[in-house]
Amino acid sequence: MKLGIALSGGGIKSYAQLPILKTFEDMGVEFDYISGTSMGAAIAALMAVGKTSDEMTQLALSIEEKLVKTHLFMKPSLKVLPFSKDKIYGGYVDGVVIEDIFNEVVGDLLITDVTIPLAIPAVDIKSGKVVVFVSHPHLFKGDPDWVVVSDISLAKAVRASCSFPMVIGAMELDDMLLVDGGVKMNLPSQLINSYGAHKVQELR
Repeated sequence: MKLGIALSGGGIKSYAQLPILKTFEDMGVEFDYISGTSMGAAIAALMAVGKTSDEMTQLALSIEEKLVKTHLFMKPSLKVLPFSKDKIYGGYVDGVVIEDIFNEVVGDLLITDVTIPLAIPAVDIKSGKVVVFVSHPHLFKGDPDWVVVSDISLAKAVRASCSFPMVIGAMELDDMLLVDGGVKMNLPSQLINSYGAHKVQELR
């Protein structure tokens, strides 16, 4: 039986998912497919590269410390100014900071480099379509209305799904402007179903 897990978004409260994942780990439960939205996407990505629950907890605390030290959410990026060369849209925080921090944690990996099949949603605010970053596209049978992307770095996929509207600037990709997957899919269970899982564990 193929088992998948879907991790919801929720900002800092998504850290509450970590002790539950620790319990699954202690019980010897292994997941065949993983999906996550927003902060859940960050945790899902760490799971997919093989991090243990203890490692994820330490990394989560380290990321939080870096965000506090950089005062990321306390002051707007200069890129919000109208004359900025690299203007950001839909927020006052430059999401590239999140991308850079995540790159420090996992290295310069493509989403296709992960060990466990992974799916991360974002939303294109131009078309309103769900954009799904997929590590194993040959296994993924999703909704034909979704835009499926596999040629992207893991850090960029996480950044896009974490781009909370009005706070973190949307991420440009081709002709799309991507924001938090939670706009349409805060608990991405259907992405696990699209991988063909027989059972989905949901963590809200």
